[in-house]
Amino acid sequence: MKFILKIACTFILCTYAAPQEVQAPAVEMKATPIVWNKAAVQALIKTYSAKYEVPYSVMDKVVECETAGTYQVDIQSGHYRNGVREQSFGLSQINLPSWKGITKEQATNPHFALNFLGEKLKKGDGHLWTCYRMHFAVGNVDNLF
Repeated sequence: MKFILKIACTFILCTYAAPQEVQAPAVEMKATPIVWNKAAVQALIKTYSAKYEVPYSVMDKVVECETAGTYQVDIQSGHYRNGVREQSFGLSQINLPSWKGITKEQATNPHFALNFLGEKLKKGDGHLWTCYRMHFAVGNVDNLF
């Protein structure tokens, strides 16, 4: 009987196939695009206001005003001069003719626009934005904080 069990066990072991490694199907991983809504933009404003040590309230007010409250990252100015639409774009409404080295793609990139705004505000150049002048007039430093 032991002999038969030995033969049976050997037969089973010899015919038993080890499990094959199963490879997961190749899946193309795509980065999920960020939906740039007001909340996402305001979160990014917090990042750049902290980076440049500029009050969040100032950066947020400038962006809110410059985008007419839309927080739309690719917005173009609605102002016209001599029948030509102003070439100012993005959250910071960067005027391309005034900043020759900046492209429309850069101006409409939220990171670029908010970095630009934060850097200029830190240097004391808030006067470059009409909305800054409207809400934080020179001599009215109390509005900053």
